[in-house]
Amino acid sequence: MITHARCLGYDEAQSLVNALRTILTESEGYEVENGAYFIWQSPGGAQIWLAMKGRGEEDDSSLEVVDLEPHFDGKGRMQAAVVEMVPYDDTELTGALYGWSSPLTAEDPESGYYPFSVDLRDFSTHLHAWRTLPRMVTLQIAAFAQETWCFEDEQQYLQSDHSILTESEDEDTGEAVTLRLAPQAMLPINEGPSDNVAGNYALLTGRIVQLQRLQNPHTGKYFVTMLVDTYGGSVDVVALEDDIEGTPVVNGTVKAYAWLSAQVIRTEEGE
Repeated sequence: MITHARCLGYDEAQSLVNALRTILTESEGYEVENGAYFIWQSPGGAQIWLAMKGRGEEDDSSLEVVDLEPHFDGKGRMQAAVVEMVPYDDTELTGALYGWSSPLTAEDPESGYYPFSVDLRDFSTHLHAWRTLPRMVTLQIAAFAQETWCFEDEQQYLQSDHSILTESEDEDTGEAVTLRLAPQAMLPINEGPSDNVAGNYALLTGRIVQLQRLQNPHTGKYFVTMLVDTYGGSVDVVALEDDIEGTPVVNGTVKAYAWLSAQVIRTEEGE
């Protein structure tokens, strides 16, 4: 929880706790099955989501915090076929969405580029609305970078050691082969709903399309958001400024190891 929020400028364990009273006062909430969601958002797009179980018809004192996680409301968009919804506990307020990126049709999800799973912020809302799976959705994914490296361009990235993913053995010749991570790639750590979906991480690279430097209003710390074109779509990479190695620039290349948080973008069809 605190590790993820660090990317928004809550760089010390106590800093998010100290801001909770203000966050609760300024947040907007709505009820769902078994509880409610409360969302605080800064003008720049940073969000803190609280999932609370219980009922609050008379007052909020009957609500109990189940989860507290950050999100960033950005411009990243990825088409996906949702294959499975995986709740984290019996409240079904928090959980993961498991699907395939950019498939040809919802009926053939494995025609997509790769399988992945993300924490879905308003999980309960969609769990009870989606009666039939698979289904096509548009996701906005915020990638909260635990490690971030930035390069002036693709060439500088390819010449660095960071483009090397691993060494493998050629099946035909038995010779060692060095594999390189492409300038635009997304390699999810989890490959299925049976994995440890509570840790939805990916190693991703891509071209920086847009760049912002924002200040956390509670801590004064600066963080950076990058709209990044990657394999399968675009994502919003978020990182504490002090944690970035190199200098992010528009049209430059970024590599990040990141936790994935998502929300569903509603369409004209009412998704």
